[in-house]
Amino acid sequence: MISPIFHHPSIQVRPCAFGWGVFAAADIEPSTVLERAPFLVLDPVDTSNPPLNDYVFAVTYDKRSSLYGQLAMVLGWGSLFNHADDPNVEPRMVLESRLFEFVAVRTIPAGDQCFVSYGEAWWSERGRAAR
Repeated sequence: MISPIFHHPSIQVRPCAFGWGVFAAADIEPSTVLERAPFLVLDPVDTSNPPLNDYVFAVTYDKRSSLYGQLAMVLGWGSLFNHADDPNVEPRMVLESRLFEFVAVRTIPAGDQCFVSYGEAWWSERGRAAR
């Protein structure tokens, strides 16, 4: 069984220009799992307003899944990863274990912030441009 909670020792959470962010405390190699955490499944109706709707992920885009259309609140640092158009981290759903993993997609030098992409829909639903 996959351990339900894991934080790589080379990441840390600290204040940044966006409030809070996840940062590399040491150089991180591609394919490194930075975090693994369980999540709560939430109905989109319950998360339709700020600030909660800013911190949830789509559970799955697989229309065959019973979780299709549901949203997830990650119970770890996952909701603290900020956005970049060219992210260095990818969130991955591990449905069979009901976990989210955050994986480095390229080398992240010590001191750099770890970013995910929120996707175009996140920005367009808010009438904002990606930053």
